[in-house]
Formats: sequence, structure tokens, C-alpha cells
Amino acid sequence: TGIGGATLRPSIRLTDGTPALSDLILSTEQGGLEWTNHGDPVRLNVLGAFREGTTAGLYYETYGLQVGRSYRTAIAIAPVKHPKKAGVSLTFTEAATAGTEHVRRSVSLATLQPGQYLLTVTLTDPGTGASASREQLLNVVAR
Repeated sequence: TGIGGATLRPSIRLTDGTPALSDLILSTEQGGLEWTNHGDPVRLNVLGAFREGTTAGLYYETYGLQVGRSYRTAIAIAPVKHPKKAGVSLTFTEAATAGTEHVRRSVSLATLQPGQYLLTVTLTDPGTGASASREQLLNVVAR
């Protein structure tokens, strides 16, 4: 027999135009458990581990966006033991197409050595300076 639990979390609706992020979900293209979020299937990487040289899948939701307004997203992956050491960093700007969006990203881990990393996603409204940030541990394992 197994032990487990579940909780029902109500929907969050933000109407003040402040950007917000859901938790970050690491995903995989093959294997893993499949989770469907409002008809959007995601293959979960439940161990948060990726072989060195591969690509990490990332899924999250954005909330409180104003349609047509541009938002800056920064994705950073830094070693947990040496956070100032170079890792992976991406920054881009996109216009919101809806107040709530389901986002999928792929991040190459080709330059990372085996170890534990902190993945950080920050969403910023350049017009107001308002931002939201989430973190998730990610492990790179040897081939």
C-alpha cells in the first residue's frame, strides 16, 4: 500500500497588471510522467536530472500580463556551490498575447559540468519595473 496526498488549489486571478509566475516545472521530451494542465500536456522530469550535454525542458505559467505589453524574461542557471561562477544565462523580450500564458522553453546544458544548479526565471515589466521570480533546483549528471 502507498502513502500519498493531494490538495486542491483554487485558481489565481490577478487583475492589477502585476506580472506573476507559477512554480517552474522541469520537463523531458521522452519518458517521465505526463501531466495535463488545462489540456496542455507536459512530460515531467520528476528527478530534475539531465545528462550533461542535453537540453532541459521548462514549463511555467505567467499571470497578470497586459495584452500587447512587452515583458522581459531572464533565465539563469548557476552552480549551487559557486553561484557567481558562469552558468547559462538567457534574456529576451516578448509581447503578451494573453493575461495568462502557458510557457515552454528549452535550455541547452551543453556548457555545464555535472553538478547541482539553481534555475531562476525572472519576468519583468520594463515599463513599471514590477517583476516576479521563481527558482528550481536542476541536476546535471555525467553521461
